Amino acid sequence: MHITSTGVLNVALWVGLVIMASPVHAGTLSFVNGQGVWTSTACDMPQGVGGAPQDPETPADDLNARSAGHAPYVRSVEDAMNCVAQEAENDAQVSGQIIIQEAQMLIQKLHAGTLPAPAYAVVAPTPPAE
Repeated sequence: MHITSTGVLNVALWVGLVIMASPVHAGTLSFVNGQGVWTSTACDMPQGVGGAPQDPETPADDLNARSAGHAPYVRSVEDAMNCVAQEAENDAQVSGQIIIQEAQMLIQKLHAGTLPAPAYAVVAPTPPAE
């Protein structure tokens, strides 16, 4: 079997279209200006906490309250990072499986000759000038 560069390109484009049309496990995969963009959809992002007050006369109770709120915020950031990492890993595995499955089906169709023949334009020869 002889594989041409055009055939490889067609397979790559077809697999790319399948990937874009297929949902990933949890996140959203899209393409913007030729760049892949993955967005987490399963993880809650932490809400920011206010920074330290700039006024040196801030009461100690206010500083203590802000400090007490910082530890839960740090935990929520760590939880979000872990969630995003796990979601991305799962999505990458699912996407990889989709690519492999679709490529295998296409290869089987190519091998069996069950893909429809490409449409070619038939051009009648130009009669010779008299």
